Amino acid sequence: MPAAKFGELKGKGISLGPVPVVGDKVLPQSIQETFAARREAPLPLILGNVSDDSSVVVAFGVDPAQVIRNLRGAGILAKALYPGVKDDQQLGRFVARDLIFTSPVRALADSHSKLAPTYRYYFDYTAVKARPRFPHGVGHGAEIIYFLDTGDLSPDMQSYFSQPDRDYARHASDYLLEFARSGRPASAGSPPWPSHDARNDRTMQFDHTVSAQPNFMKARLNVFIRGSKLLAPILNRK
Repeated sequence: MPAAKFGELKGKGISLGPVPVVGDKVLPQSIQETFAARREAPLPLILGNVSDDSSVVVAFGVDPAQVIRNLRGAGILAKALYPGVKDDQQLGRFVARDLIFTSPVRALADSHSKLAPTYRYYFDYTAVKARPRFPHGVGHGAEIIYFLDTGDLSPDMQSYFSQPDRDYARHASDYLLEFARSGRPASAGSPPWPSHDARNDRTMQFDHTVSAQPNFMKARLNVFIRGSKLLAPILNRK
């Protein structure tokens, strides 16, 4: 069957979202189970997420406002965790991002740091000319072009990728090149990227500037990490 046919499928519950198959020879355990059992490779690790990871949630047909409605009483707690955010659409995007992406990154980083150096990032840089197109921030996976410095190779981005973006991509990709070379991310002329562990909570924030942030979203993520098993069924309610 031609691959394009899958894109034409319509109906409730149908999604093209990629999911790993857990339980076969390739992936006998889930990532969470492997890390919880300390069975992952004890190698230096970089992991992180972006400011609008919820873009992928929306693309899969989830209404952010419905996330807040599903929380019901817990929605009051969600609003307390994001003071000043009154719009349920925006609040839902933040909750989905941090529950599904930001807090698992923190939990995995806490665990892996007991075996090997671990580095966290939070990416919130959008190409200068493209910022009006992305009012919610950096979409899921959009940091890759900066960490791999491939902005000029994308036909879509060639129309707006400018010199400031190229400079930013060069510094961002230097961190990963040095990490591949030595196991420690570093970039000439850029701030040092400190390692993270459960006692020293540090995240490298890639915004308009690059800076190491201590205790990044710590209180909020603690709530999500501790309550994720309780919140997941509520968020998945149809």
